[in-house]
Amino acid sequence: MQHCSCMVFLSGDAYHSVWKDDVTVAEISLLRAIHGEDAITTIVPTYKANTKAADELDRLRHLYGQSNVSKEGKRLVDDVYPGRSPVLPTSLSDIGFDALEEQPKAPAPKAEVEAPKAGKAGKQNASDALLGGGDGE
Repeated sequence: MQHCSCMVFLSGDAYHSVWKDDVTVAEISLLRAIHGEDAITTIVPTYKANTKAADELDRLRHLYGQSNVSKEGKRLVDDVYPGRSPVLPTSLSDIGFDALEEQPKAPAPKAEVEAPKAGKAGKQNASDALLGGGDGE
């Protein structure tokens, strides 16, 4: 099973995000169901492991089973991977991501505004420097 690192936008919100390491492809599918189809970005494949589907499903149920329950009491893990022995995705291509393609990136943070620098030290007061006003002479 392929493991990755990725950015998760919590509830799809780009301003509330976390970077997750050691995420399996099956977990990426589950995170997409929890946070939204576009909430998982910047997917970086890291390594492949010989993980059994049953072991991975148990791990996902343990991690996400109690906190992600429908009103009917059904676990989201069981909705995403239904049945007694569900088939879990093992590679990014199984879930529609090509590791060689450019993945969506997080929105660029807003540029910070720099305060103007005083042209002649001691010749401008602070408000003139910030407002770009006269040279203080």
